[in-house]
Formats: sequence, C-alpha cells, structure tokens
Amino acid sequence: VFGAPTIAGTFNFTVTVTDSSSPQKTASKGLVIAVAAGADTTPPTIAITSPVASGQTYNTGSASVNVSGTASDNVGVVNVIWSNSRGGGGTASGTTSWSATIALQSGANTITVFAFDSAGNNTTATITVNKL
Repeated sequence: VFGAPTIAGTFNFTVTVTDSSSPQKTASKGLVIAVAAGADTTPPTIAITSPVASGQTYNTGSASVNVSGTASDNVGVVNVIWSNSRGGGGTASGTTSWSATIALQSGANTITVFAFDSAGNNTTATITVNKL
C-alpha cells in the first residue's frame, strides 16, 4: 500500500494476487483498515477574567472571592479545578466558561486554576488575591 492514510477513519482496500504458474491463478480479498486518531498532545488554554486578569493582583476585605474565566481546547475541556495556596481547592462550575467562589485567608492568596482535556493535558492560570 502506498500513501498510507494519515487521518482517522475506516479505509477499504482490495488486494489481488496473481501467481506465475501455468495456468495462472488469481485471488482477490477485501481488506478494511481502521486508522485511529493520533494522540492529543495539545494542552488546553485557560484565562482568568474576573476579578482581575490572569497574572494580576486583587485586593479585598471580603471572606471570599468570585473568580471566573474561560478555557478552550482543540478537542474539548473536560474539567476546570482551582487551588488556593492558603488552603482549599475544588471544581469550578462550567468548563469553557467557568466560575468558582473561593474562601480567602488573611494575607496573600495565590489562586491557581487548571484546565484539563480528555487526554489529561492541562494548563494553568494564576492570580493573587490579598485579603486585607
């Protein structure tokens, strides 16, 4: 077979064989080849959009903060989780548009959100929330 398929799918081939004996004999056989999709190695993207953009610092006197943002992936985002450097973590509500209410401790709270795709690829975004 020349030019093997490079995309996922099912491909039908017919193989014909002829021998050189006298009298010649010919036989044909159908063949189905299934090509699986390549492994997903592309990590998703994630961004915090509120209360400040990823990488920024937010000051508050509140006991908690509502953090929200977006995530995307070439195959699909399956989970968004969060972690607070001062303790706590959980699953955000939603995937491509997500949000979480996060309890704060006094001082600097580094909030990290993780987006995961079905292959387990992940990426993060972080903000710092200072509880005054």
